[in-house]
Amino acid sequence: MHHDLQRRRWRTWALLMLMTLLAMASSALHRGELPWWGLTLVIGASLIKAQQILANYLDLRIAPSAWRGGLLLMVGVMGLCLAAAGLLPRWLAMD
Repeated sequence: MHHDLQRRRWRTWALLMLMTLLAMASSALHRGELPWWGLTLVIGASLIKAQQILANYLDLRIAPSAWRGGLLLMVGVMGLCLAAAGLLPRWLAMD
């Protein structure tokens, strides 16, 4: 059991590092304002990282479904708010 937990945490750590590198690479490709696809990559990577931290480091995967659903919904809403905050000024500037 302990070995499985250790392996899962190492896999989670590797995924977190991969998502961090992905976000860094997408932002390094452009100077100045990120294009919509870069913003999408950064926010998507951040949401995956948040879900992995909640599930594997805070043991949300064994929590009651109401807690799991509520916290994952909150992470999703935060992602939508971040996406709107990043994209709304661009949409308004198009007019």
